Amino acid sequence: VWRLDDNETHIQQRLISLLEQLWPRALNDSELKEDIERCNRAAGMAGVLKIASKLPGLSARIEDFDAKPWLLNTPSCTLNLQTRKRLPHNPDDLLTQITRAQFDPGAYTASTVFRPMLERIQPDDHTLRYLQKLLGSSLLGRHREDLFVIWLGESGSNGKTVLDGAIRYA
Repeated sequence: VWRLDDNETHIQQRLISLLEQLWPRALNDSELKEDIERCNRAAGMAGVLKIASKLPGLSARIEDFDAKPWLLNTPSCTLNLQTRKRLPHNPDDLLTQITRAQFDPGAYTASTVFRPMLERIQPDDHTLRYLQKLLGSSLLGRHREDLFVIWLGESGSNGKTVLDGAIRYA
């Protein structure tokens, strides 16, 4: 899990824990003992953390996060929206958002609730395909076009709020 460590508390605690784990080995290694003692001082800890902040995998710039717009993070996998391939979760992708819904390629076809509801509220195939394209583009991690969507229909009991709620929940 990625999280901001703005005052370096978490990384300092991790370093202290590592030094404590190494201490028994230092009893028989005078050089290691000196290194641990140096690192336990404020200047030594600051030096170690400064070096560590430059190492790959220990720090990242804010613009490095969610920088792969075609990757959709789900509880069951990372989905590449360009290739439609399921990928294992990879911390190196630096994805900070995740859907609530598991990825299931057959979910729409097998649906006994969502698909019939969608086909009931939008029986026109052409409009239904456009709606699918519109909703699919909202999964991308980047801005592709300027749209202002208005759900239009008779007032009440026509599915606008249900569809909106389902999209927001997933």
